Amino acid sequence: MPNNDYILRSDATTLVSQLPAYHGSEGAWVDQKDALDTLNAIPAADVEPKRKTGRWVYKHRTQVHYHKETGEDVMTGEKRTVMVYDDLSGKYPHCPYCDALAADSFMDYCPHCGAKMDAEPPKGENDEQGA
Repeated sequence: MPNNDYILRSDATTLVSQLPAYHGSEGAWVDQKDALDTLNAIPAADVEPKRKTGRWVYKHRTQVHYHKETGEDVMTGEKRTVMVYDDLSGKYPHCPYCDALAADSFMDYCPHCGAKMDAEPPKGENDEQGA
């Protein structure tokens, strides 16, 4: 019975290419090119990666933003530039798998790891919103 540990061919190729020439089982020396050719000749398994599904996790995040605003002083008519402080603190959506900050929670997938965000929230979590 075969051992079905699926590996990435690119990872195996990288490891083989880092090995020095080695002594094969029949007493002959095998070089990297022969080993890589043999590895690439193995047919790929017909497997599909498990699809990650979940829902956004909201974490508190403090964002402070400074920017310059230029405008006309209504009293004197002079042009002035001031620094404006924006405090954008709040809860922002994060991916439960890669913990990346999402642009917005309306997205149905994580733009960083591709996890699909379509799972139903646990019962009772949205009860207070409907009331």
